[in-house]
Amino acid sequence: MKALDALWGATLREFIFNLPTHSLVLNGEATENGITRFFSLVMREIIDLRFVDPDARLWDYAEITSVQVRRPEPNSPLIIRIVFWKEEWSLTVHCRSIELNERPVEVEGV
Repeated sequence: MKALDALWGATLREFIFNLPTHSLVLNGEATENGITRFFSLVMREIIDLRFVDPDARLWDYAEITSVQVRRPEPNSPLIIRIVFWKEEWSLTVHCRSIELNERPVEVEGV
């Protein structure tokens, strides 16, 4: 998903989960060629949220290695998967909508 490619290599600074509203906000930054870009990724109407770290050790920081988003079927929830360093260290969220820097991320179903 091209819209989220800008997050690859970014450092996650905040993970804000709001249980009553079923929303998650990820704030972070990425520096490229001496220019720092800040981002805010918002996932709304979360149905499922899963964090996996089999090693369960503390991290000094959280770098995003890859971001993938898909909609398995038209009108189905979005599935966003964020990988940190290793393929098995990931965050997977099923939600109804995603915004990047206050702009909707459009994903068509298969």
